[in-house]
Amino acid sequence: GVSYIDNRGERDHVFPPQFDFEWQTVSRDSYVEGRRSYVSVLDRVFLDPLGGTLDIRLEDNTEDGQLVISEPVDEPDQTLYDCEIGYAELGDLILLRVVPYREPAPRFYVVNTLARTARREDAEPLVVLVDAVLVHLQAVRHVVPHLRRGSDGRGGKDRTDHGQHH
Repeated sequence: GVSYIDNRGERDHVFPPQFDFEWQTVSRDSYVEGRRSYVSVLDRVFLDPLGGTLDIRLEDNTEDGQLVISEPVDEPDQTLYDCEIGYAELGDLILLRVVPYREPAPRFYVVNTLARTARREDAEPLVVLVDAVLVHLQAVRHVVPHLRRGSDGRGGKDRTDHGQHH
């Protein structure tokens, strides 16, 4: 027959963490009230879930604030504090996990502060991270290709210099 030995096996299966980074929660200091209220994430990304849309901006000092994403929310009358916001900073990338009021699932966004772009990515967060890093690397190569080579375009010194000092 079958006999009970112990319950040690319950602790043998420890699952790895779902993410390779720690999600942070925005603090109360991040909430900015005013004519245009918003939530500041690291003073680099600004979220506004008010008025029926979730707006993500890269500036807080201009009227349009360099709007990079604007999407409808299910509950247009939510307040700034009704929306759950988490973030992770990975260099120039800021990952956002946003749960607007009364919505069943989080929305994930990848904000590339170097390329000044953002996109929604509700796939598995690990896939989001891998894709985001690849997109980030492509953007870095596109934005700053001249930093990798000398002025002759081949990685060497400028041909007119010939390494001599005049």
